[in-house]
Amino acid sequence: MRENQVKGKVIFVSSTLALTAIPGYAPYTPTKWAIRGFADTLESELRLYDITVHHVYPPGMDTPGFKQENLTKPAVTKEIEGAADVFTPQQVAVKLISGVERHQYHITVDVITWLLRVVANGTAPRPSLFLEMFILPLLAVSPPPPFSFFFCVLLMYFLPILLLLFFFIDDHGHRPLVDEQRGGEDQEGDEGQIVSTRRRRRRNKKRKREITYIFLMSGRW
Repeated sequence: MRENQVKGKVIFVSSTLALTAIPGYAPYTPTKWAIRGFADTLESELRLYDITVHHVYPPGMDTPGFKQENLTKPAVTKEIEGAADVFTPQQVAVKLISGVERHQYHITVDVITWLLRVVANGTAPRPSLFLEMFILPLLAVSPPPPFSFFFCVLLMYFLPILLLLFFFIDDHGHRPLVDEQRGGEDQEGDEGQIVSTRRRRRRNKKRKREITYIFLMSGRW
């Protein structure tokens, strides 16, 4: 497609376990994480050539393979998966086609997988940025007393504002560059100190921009 300059679509199919890890799937989970990393990388690369990438995360599906693995699945794994719904391949296919038609990169089938994707999104595209930014603090684990869950949520909502202030506020608390009581003979040294301090302040502002960008783009609050 790239060589022929033809628009196209690439669809990856992994699993809900590409977003999390639970006991009993040690041989299985790493392969799904690898698919997710490969898909995320290709999504950013092929965007330059009008080739769209889609990644679907099917949950447990009612297939012969799923029934076979339940025969030897550890008890703790069955207990964890007990609350999750099982879907048919037809239901997953309908969600996949719908997501492709709506140009979605992440395609999820159930609510649990969607919530896991919101938390583990990383720097991949978010289909609904503002909704996910609002939900993310609510998914945080409640800290122990005396801190409350609501205090944690409040902090998470105000954290982006604090970061923006950190980005725009410059460091004006430095020592005066030129002492007014000095004589004219120290002017040359003062000019060198001014240049050095200006360079230091530019480096600090660049670091602030990098820190703010990485934090905001990572999607991990």
